[in-house]
Amino acid sequence: MADALSAVAVAAEFREELGRLDEAAVRAMLDAWRGVDARLVEEMERFAARLAGQELTAGQVMRMERFQALYAQVERELRALEGVATGTLGAGAEQAAMLGVQQGLDSLAALGLTGTFNRLPAAAVQNVVALARAGRPLAALLEPMYGLASAGIIRELVSGLALGLGPREVARRMAADGLTDGLNHLLLVTRDQYNRAHRLAALETYRRSGVVTGYVRRCARQAGRTCVACIALDGLTYRLEAEFEEHPQGRCTLIPLVNGINYDGLGSGRLWFEGLGEEEQIETMGRGRWEAWQDGRLTWDNMVRRVTNPVWGTSVTPARIPARTATR
Repeated sequence: MADALSAVAVAAEFREELGRLDEAAVRAMLDAWRGVDARLVEEMERFAARLAGQELTAGQVMRMERFQALYAQVERELRALEGVATGTLGAGAEQAAMLGVQQGLDSLAALGLTGTFNRLPAAAVQNVVALARAGRPLAALLEPMYGLASAGIIRELVSGLALGLGPREVARRMAADGLTDGLNHLLLVTRDQYNRAHRLAALETYRRSGVVTGYVRRCARQAGRTCVACIALDGLTYRLEAEFEEHPQGRCTLIPLVNGINYDGLGSGRLWFEGLGEEEQIETMGRGRWEAWQDGRLTWDNMVRRVTNPVWGTSVTPARIPARTATR
């Protein structure tokens, strides 16, 4: 009789495929971003040179006409980058969704279900991609990139001037470190959209199959790389109509629940974690959280905090580490 581990193996294969798709998108984003850096650093150096020897606050910098002119150039570069990003993201999210559809079909086949299960039609795939964006245009998801880039540039400028660094070094930090805040948001949106589209497409495939009754949550189970909230939830079962609670860039997957299949071998994330060596546990959980888990301040039952976002709905994140109780 087929067991659920065969579907886990399929999920692992598709996680690797999704990872390759994600890596290709990240490389494209980084290549485009390097051009932004190169085109801006010279102007940033001239700006920093005019302010050499001064100590300024972030508010003072923001009110300067010269900063406004500099940031207008930054914004033009980011707008051009956004055009590249939206094309890559749009096409990539659709590919990720198609991988999710195929994962769903292959998972059912691996469980021994030989019936004919229809693929999602193109319109349904497009709907999945829209749902992954919470119905918002990509430009709206990328919008925070501008504010983060501006704040990062100002932070590095103010810090560099306070440290007495030369204009060239200040400019390098403004471009390489300050702008990176915006880049990190761009990469977060990319990875998050790919994962959401992939997961939603697999779930929609299971909902349309007529044979799947629910799903089991399965985390990546990679020591040092897996979110402890996801580990705590790994192995829980959900109704088929339940939406998947996840955090940005989450890599958890869904194992379909089908009558007559043995799920005993799945185990749980908790048991997997407890089987790791101490060093791997600390690397995965963080020393502070690990110590709280060891002394009972945190248990698996209170390891997860749920946060509700008006756009994205409910997401999960590791619970805060409780303070130690004072002893007399």
